[in-house]
Amino acid sequence: MRRSWIVFLLLVCTARPSVAQPAPDLAPGHARIHYHRPDGAYAGWGLHVWEDAAEAVAWDRPLAPDGRDDFGLWWDVALTDDPRRLGVIVHRGEEKDPGPDQFLELGDGAREAWIVSSLAALFLHAPQLDALPRGDLQARRAHWVSASTIVWPDLPADAARAHLHHRSDAAPELTRDGVVAPDSIELHRVDGGFVDETGRWPHIAGQPQWHIDAADTERALGFLRGAVAVSASRADGSLADATGLQIPGVLDDVFAYDGPLGVHWERGTPTVTLWAPTAHSVRLVIHSVGQPNADAADSAADERSIELLAERGVWSLRGSPAWKDLYYEFEVTVFQPSTGRVEVNRVTDPYSRSLSANSARSQMIDLADPHWMPE
Repeated sequence: MRRSWIVFLLLVCTARPSVAQPAPDLAPGHARIHYHRPDGAYAGWGLHVWEDAAEAVAWDRPLAPDGRDDFGLWWDVALTDDPRRLGVIVHRGEEKDPGPDQFLELGDGAREAWIVSSLAALFLHAPQLDALPRGDLQARRAHWVSASTIVWPDLPADAARAHLHHRSDAAPELTRDGVVAPDSIELHRVDGGFVDETGRWPHIAGQPQWHIDAADTERALGFLRGAVAVSASRADGSLADATGLQIPGVLDDVFAYDGPLGVHWERGTPTVTLWAPTAHSVRLVIHSVGQPNADAADSAADERSIELLAERGVWSLRGSPAWKDLYYEFEVTVFQPSTGRVEVNRVTDPYSRSLSANSARSQMIDLADPHWMPE
């Protein structure tokens, strides 16, 4: 009973500011976090803070708002001496809004931030709410579950049309008019909610689903090598919502592979195989030594690079017996969602049988070779 009363009091406290009043000047040594909800439903929402906050805040006891102005709720957070960074999460129990952890970088003198419900961006200046687009491409609320099916939970009821968008070299841009991307495919609404026949998607069963026509499927699958998003529009053409896509489902559906990965040997000859269906290209970089040389010129002279060929998301190359016991890396060119652009990464083999010191490089060893067997 006591716990129930504590929860009730917390909800009452976090709902405290009901009348909009201008916020006072920010006191020295503090940061101010603003929070706006278009529906105005602020009851129960509190603020969790960490890093350079002067006060430790427990998750089940969030900071109650200090006030409410025309934008929404606001909190004043006391900071440590010489603060650099403040982590913030607006939440109501286990429900977070917008979801990902957000950080206010304080080192450059910023002391205020504005959060808009469902938008992943942390604004450093008060945004014009009527100019903000609907949706958030960083949220990834839609699920691409198979080659031809996209499930979009909580889609606005007035959504009449939808499109799948793609950009190969950067993230698509969201404007008030819709998603800006060079490639788009129209989706078609499927009557009835999504039926989870495999049991893998209970959390989105019954949600709105959209279909990719068979004639567009192969082109749509090519979109997986870049950034993807979906948008929905109303009957009058105005934007109803937009979001990013979660793609593990379609990757498993289309590119599932149960063959050997890493380096496998046949009659003393290695074949190198990597599963990377979203990669633009993959190269095998071979080294004679296990550790990178500090001298860039010497390091480059030690390596040779060979392009792998892809078949349905699997990159492979048949090598030479002379590669025995040499070291190698993969050089993968791939769109990186965290940076929003195409990156070239040097990585070790996730199926390595052997690694050099500090896991700097993989090594092509044959475990059937007597040299590597215990006596």
